[in-house]
Formats: sequence, structure tokens, C-alpha cells
Amino acid sequence: MILSFNERQCNEIYDILVEHIGAPERDRRKFVHYHSSVTTKIPSEWCFCGNLGFEGKFKTRRVGFHIGSHTKKGIDKWIKLANKTNTLLKELYNSWKQKSGG
Repeated sequence: MILSFNERQCNEIYDILVEHIGAPERDRRKFVHYHSSVTTKIPSEWCFCGNLGFEGKFKTRRVGFHIGSHTKKGIDKWIKLANKTNTLLKELYNSWKQKSGG
């Protein structure tokens, strides 16, 4: 399966990653370029640092996208950040889906 995003959508995703999970603003252009200029094969991952440690990941899947990490699982603060961020990403994905009639 292939998923594609436009620049506005990529920026909306990255806004959530910056605000809620501490993704570095300096990587926004790379993220937007990568996800808007190529079609993304599902599943895929985009690594970022931020509050999840070195291995924070934005993951695209057939039913949306979410963040995860290999390094901080089991830590209460990480779980709260991840849950809140994933809720926001799910709401964003569902709003796009609803607008497109899918």
C-alpha cells in the first residue's frame, strides 16, 4: 500500500511532533520534503530525537500513523507523551479521512 501527503498535511503532522513530543524544528523541512515529494510505502518510519530519545520514530501504517521508540518503553513520562501524541495524530488522520470521504 502507498500513502502520500501534501505539504500542508506534513506540516500539520510535524506541528504535533514538535509541540507534543519535542521533535527538532530544524528537521521539519526534511520531514516535509520526504513525505510530500515521494509516495511513502506502508509501513515506513521516520526517525527523530526529541523527548523520546535518540530513537523516536514517526511510523506510517495502513490505518494511519503513530509515534514510537525503542529506547524508552516502560517509562511513565514516555508513555504519557506517546499516548497524547498518538491520540492527536489519530484525530488528525481521521479528520483527513472524513474530509476526503473515505
